[in-house]
Amino acid sequence: MRNWLSPRSIKTQIRKAGLNVRRPLAHFYRYYKICADDQTMLRAGTVTKRTELLLDQLGIDENCWRVGKTLVFLKNYEIMDELDKLRETKIVEYVIILQSYFRMCKDLQFFRRIRRHVCRIQGFVKTQVIREAFEEVCAATRVVQKYARRRIFYNLYTQIM
Repeated sequence: MRNWLSPRSIKTQIRKAGLNVRRPLAHFYRYYKICADDQTMLRAGTVTKRTELLLDQLGIDENCWRVGKTLVFLKNYEIMDELDKLRETKIVEYVIILQSYFRMCKDLQFFRRIRRHVCRIQGFVKTQVIREAFEEVCAATRVVQKYARRRIFYNLYTQIM
């Protein structure tokens, strides 16, 4: 009786299924995981499971691929070409996002610097306004003190005479 789970029978099954393209599993996953629409869905315990999730998420027909312990088996090179094109477009999208972010950072730094200067000027203006109000209160206090001194002097003068 033949053991269907032996390595020789699995290779025969893969050949009969027409899965001729072989790629190392870890390399395949690392190279094409950028193609996934939702990276958080690729969290699984093993690289095998993550690769299966990736291929399912990419919408590749299940009859066109299988995942082994160390290899990914694909039916033909057209699948690899499609994955390469998808990877290239995803990389371009990510590059555009990063470029816009870094351009925004420069503008944001400029904005923050200008805002800091404006806040400093506002602080100077508020200080000036407070200083002017304080000087006005001091002038009013001097007037009141002047009249109070005169009144005290007059009261003492009238008591003495």
